[in-house]
Amino acid sequence: MKNAINWFEIYTSDFNRAKKFYTTVFQCELTDLEVNSDRHPEMQYAVFPAAENGAGANGALVHMSQVKPGNGGTLVYFASEEINAELSRVEAAGGKTI
Repeated sequence: MKNAINWFEIYTSDFNRAKKFYTTVFQCELTDLEVNSDRHPEMQYAVFPAAENGAGANGALVHMSQVKPGNGGTLVYFASEEINAELSRVEAAGGKTI
């Protein structure tokens, strides 16, 4: 069976802060994509790295004025070998574990 989750978008009001946060916590580089959209000319988009074999879900950080982050927003499941490794970097990256 294929992975049922294949994409996610995390909406952010501060694109650069969010990009730095996820880069620090997950120790990965996000790739900026140029978005040519007449409807959303201010959109910013950065894609998380994909697995070489194409397995798992992939997604992006998104900033656009029409969509705000917050309650009822994006729900994302991240894969982890040992969750405490990532959690140990959250506060140093400016986040909060709830």
